[in-house]
Amino acid sequence: MKHLNSKEQNKKTIKKVLKKLFMRRELYPKFRKMLLLRERDRTLRETCIRVLKKILKVSKKIAPVMKQEKIHVVIGFFIEREFKSTTVAKERYQGLKFINAWQEKSPKTFPLIFGQILVSIAKNIEDTQLRRKAIEQMLTMCVQCPEVSANVGAIRLVIDSLLDLSL
Repeated sequence: MKHLNSKEQNKKTIKKVLKKLFMRRELYPKFRKMLLLRERDRTLRETCIRVLKKILKVSKKIAPVMKQEKIHVVIGFFIEREFKSTTVAKERYQGLKFINAWQEKSPKTFPLIFGQILVSIAKNIEDTQLRRKAIEQMLTMCVQCPEVSANVGAIRLVIDSLLDLSL
């Protein structure tokens, strides 16, 4: 019994330390620089998005810090870029996972730009895999973030996608 309590105590202590570390604002400009590199190797950016997603899941209080540091704008930039290449598609998919993590962890601070991105991907007929994922996330957004959903027209698009036979 004592062994289980010590494990739980260790997890709580680790979570507190991580929360303090990730609440520091000077960390996020470094991530922005890594994300904005114009290298041909996109795996670094994809990994950065994954790390940011993991950081976001530590605490609800981290999302407002990320929002103030404009991380959502950088992620939005990567999702809205051209999508013909398979490596860019992987990057975009990681961005959608980041949006989903934000929506689950802190729906009150969900950025409007993420709602706009989900709507634009859902309207795109060419990429069916991302389109289905975006429609699924829009459905969740309509429940968890109704203000954002109303502002970007997601509710109507969800209804239209239910009537769309191509999905």
